[in-house]
Amino acid sequence: MDLYGAGSINELHATSREYCRNYIRATPLIANNNEHRLDIPSSTIFVSPETSKAYEDEHGNTIPSIAQCAVHLELLECFKILQETVIKSNQLDVLFDTLPRKKFTVSYIRNSSGRRVLRRTLLKPTKAHDSTYQERRKGKWKIFVDYAYSRFLTWVISIHTHWEISGNDGDQFDPKLVPPIDVLLIWHAFLLKPRLCLEWCLRQRVLWHLMINQFNRSFELPLENADAFKRMTKLEPDLLQCLIEDPKDGLTSGDRALRVQPATPKNPQATDAEFDKIWQNYDVWVDVMCHFLWIRSPALEFTLRRARDRYRQFFQLLATNPTPSLAPTPDVELVWLTHQSSPLSFELFSKFSVGRLVEHNAVPHDHSYQQALLSTEQAFRAYFGTAYRQCLCWDCQNLQRVAEQSLSEIEGTQQLVQKSMRQVAYHRAVEHARRDRRILPVAQ
Repeated sequence: MDLYGAGSINELHATSREYCRNYIRATPLIANNNEHRLDIPSSTIFVSPETSKAYEDEHGNTIPSIAQCAVHLELLECFKILQETVIKSNQLDVLFDTLPRKKFTVSYIRNSSGRRVLRRTLLKPTKAHDSTYQERRKGKWKIFVDYAYSRFLTWVISIHTHWEISGNDGDQFDPKLVPPIDVLLIWHAFLLKPRLCLEWCLRQRVLWHLMINQFNRSFELPLENADAFKRMTKLEPDLLQCLIEDPKDGLTSGDRALRVQPATPKNPQATDAEFDKIWQNYDVWVDVMCHFLWIRSPALEFTLRRARDRYRQFFQLLATNPTPSLAPTPDVELVWLTHQSSPLSFELFSKFSVGRLVEHNAVPHDHSYQQALLSTEQAFRAYFGTAYRQCLCWDCQNLQRVAEQSLSEIEGTQQLVQKSMRQVAYHRAVEHARRDRRILPVAQ
């Protein structure tokens, strides 16, 4: 089998899927304690000197470290889990009026005089009877985001007021002021627009890793942060919990809303229309990043290290191509958006590399984006002599990692493929167990 041939990729995917299915079925052993569990992702990726060090060129410009990119992936998983929780919440179905709609059946019966009369029968509202139910449930997420956007505006104003009183210019961000996840979500979305971020949003990246539950990927805000948020904004820290509280608490939906969002939020620089445009792109981008689930991949460090190198090459290509016809691949986008979470560092890097502040405008699945990808593929191959678009799935990434590590060893292609598939199968078995809330399988 050709290791990197295009024809062999489909074969690899099919073979690996079948191997993983058989592996998961035939893995009766379970880890009864933490000593038998494989750390996924490995904690060393966040703390080792090699992965925690940002790349710095001879001019002092920095590119995010592998650890920073990994933390970014963790945060994106938190956002995705929050979205799924909101969409699947039955309590929010009641609050936002997205319950299954009533449906009547119409039939004719004969009355006592023998005449045919129309009879309407009300069916019990169920998901199966309402074809619009699932789509309407997704609308809850946009309502939730609107709440979060209002709360974000209030928080930003309170943060700047806090800095004015304390004499802090914002260069040193206090970790105790990290906001709840819904506010953090909006803050993160604005990073797609570095101009707005530099002019108005907070300027410093904060370390989110310590607030993320490593098993279920939930964001756990420390109590002191929750108290600080409530004291500064007069709003409830947990937006989701406040919305789904028992209606028997005596509060109307309007009263409850005032506890979680201000009555008249104001945005000092970005209009609501601008935010809506930012959000449309952002929501799609998060879906693309979470689709690969790199944070659980056996090749996580390899993927991020290569993505960082390709990001640097992409900006070199931008410097030689002044027209905005180049588009990033998902791995390059990840490093790009991670870099933009440190706006000042990104501004210096962008202006030095390209001569201007480059804004992220790519919208995956958009026709113009696909056309730009083709142009970038041609330019990248001509400039660097290597392929630009590559398969980013676990199987292909891990096989390349194993092959790279085995260059000094005498191993055939078949042995490399088997070794890679065993690693991928175990990681997928762990992910299945984690999602089903089962005890994790033993590392083989």
